[in-house]
Amino acid sequence: LPQHPAAPLATDDAFGVIFWWAVPHAEDDAARRAAAEATVEACRLRPPQLRALWTTADLSPEEVSGVELALQMVELPPGCYFNGASYVDVDGNERREHPALSARLEEIVAGYNVAVEAWNTAASAAAALP
Repeated sequence: LPQHPAAPLATDDAFGVIFWWAVPHAEDDAARRAAAEATVEACRLRPPQLRALWTTADLSPEEVSGVELALQMVELPPGCYFNGASYVDVDGNERREHPALSARLEEIVAGYNVAVEAWNTAASAAAALP
C-alpha cells in the first residue's frame, strides 16, 4: 500500500475507494478507469423505492370479512334495517353489504397510507442526500 495517499484521501476524515493494479504500463489507463467507475457504480447503495398507496382493492379478503363481521355488531344508520339477507334503506333499495362497509374500509386504507406516506417521505429525503 502507498505510504502517502494522494488527495482526496490524504486527510483522516476522507472516505473513498482505492484501486490498485499491478499491470504493465502499456495498458490503457482509460479502460481501467472506466472499469473502476463501473465497479463503484455497481456497488453504490441505491435509495429505497417509493411504495404505492393502498386502495380498498389491496385489502385481503380475510381483512374485509373481519370488517364485515365487526360491522354486524354496530348499530345501523338511521333509516336502514337488516331483513336477514340484505340491508334495506328507507327507499327500499337492498344491498348485501353493510351501509358503513365502504366508509370503514376507506378508513383502514387511510391508516395504511399514513405509514406509506411516512416511508415515501423518508425515502425521498434519503434519495436527496449527496
